[in-house]
Amino acid sequence: MSLLRHWRHALWLRYERALAKCRGRDPNLYHHQGIALMALGHYLEAEASLRRSVAQKPWAWWSYNALGELMLQQSRLPEAESFFRQTLALNNAEPWAYYHLCVAENARIGREAALANWLDGVLAAPRMPELPLDIGLLWVEPGNYTLEHTEMLRQVADRYPRSQEVRFLLGCLLSQLGESRAASECLAQYMTQAWEHSYGRAPAPGQPVKDPEFLIIGTSKSGSSALYDYLVDHPLICPAVVKEVNFWTDYYSHGYEWYRACFMPIPASAMHITGEGSIRSLWQEEAPQRVAAFRADMKLLLILRDPVARAFSDYHMRKRLGHQVPHWEMLVQQELERYPRCPLEADELPRSYGEGSLLLGGAVLPFLKRWLQCFPAHQFLILQNEDLSRDVVRTVNIAYKFLGVPPHQLTSTARSNVGSYPPLSAELELRLRQWYQPHQRALAEFLATEMA
Repeated sequence: MSLLRHWRHALWLRYERALAKCRGRDPNLYHHQGIALMALGHYLEAEASLRRSVAQKPWAWWSYNALGELMLQQSRLPEAESFFRQTLALNNAEPWAYYHLCVAENARIGREAALANWLDGVLAAPRMPELPLDIGLLWVEPGNYTLEHTEMLRQVADRYPRSQEVRFLLGCLLSQLGESRAASECLAQYMTQAWEHSYGRAPAPGQPVKDPEFLIIGTSKSGSSALYDYLVDHPLICPAVVKEVNFWTDYYSHGYEWYRACFMPIPASAMHITGEGSIRSLWQEEAPQRVAAFRADMKLLLILRDPVARAFSDYHMRKRLGHQVPHWEMLVQQELERYPRCPLEADELPRSYGEGSLLLGGAVLPFLKRWLQCFPAHQFLILQNEDLSRDVVRTVNIAYKFLGVPPHQLTSTARSNVGSYPPLSAELELRLRQWYQPHQRALAEFLATEMA
């Protein structure tokens, strides 16, 4: 049992003893016991305890809010929304209820409508001491945002000038609407304050700052999120505004000023470096030339995973995100018919391919060869997902050495963005391994001879 879990378990036992002494007549103890049980992952017991709290004290908005968070953790979204609305009916100045209600609605009614509801609620509420917000809310998935959204968000930003998350969200929204200059100003302000919060005074306008020095180019569902988290755990590696800036694929028309605004303004004399992990860049045909034109000495990291496991994981991630995808067996059959042979060369790739194909997403070799037309082999670091899982400290220190920073003891070795799903059928796994076999053999030989 970890130290934190041991502490939570001890706290729960203390509440149990206190409730026994007062014979269950204190709703506040039921509330705090529910919080402790929720932290331990004992969801049924936590729910029972929190419901006892609101039954004895119906005006306890804090217990309704906790019940909403509990439902949210279990993906019981309608119930979560109901509890957050009850919270706000009792206390319309509870910022976390607005935020969590937005998260719950986002999954049900979409980002645009959830954001609009959040904006309406926050602007109608009394001024709150804080304004928690998921800064990635708009970044990953483009949507049909409007100028009305922007104007309302500006009002929120004026009301909460110290909330940098709101300023970041405004920058995201302006980026989606194509307002690159205004977006750059918002993002640059956010990243400047992030630098000053962590490292001290930022360079004055016009003084030279460092450009990003590394890019994780792929692949999806191979451990790139964990790798990026481990990299920015290093005290000399500053994170980007988000892991996947997607400049080279989605926002290239915004220009370099916008891209540079997505990073902290690191003084040219500082030892710190920065970079990002736009893994969709691996598959974008124009991305290698675009990156090389920006920085010919960019260091490129690629993390690989067994392609069958990667495809199956990618499929379940798309389902979790709400994408409309056929049944797994049907999807595999469609792709095998569309691509009878796994490509080995860049000129074998279909012209219309982005990152849409589950199977081609794991066929790394032809994409890697395309990148090697623009960058020398010594600027690549190829890592294996299995090594990251088996010996994370050694693997990450290899990456640190590649990036030119000293070894570092990780704060945590926990993996991020990990999914769970049922096992793959043996018959379908065999078909996929046969399809990938020539590619895997050629990739191993290529890495041993051309990238060693």
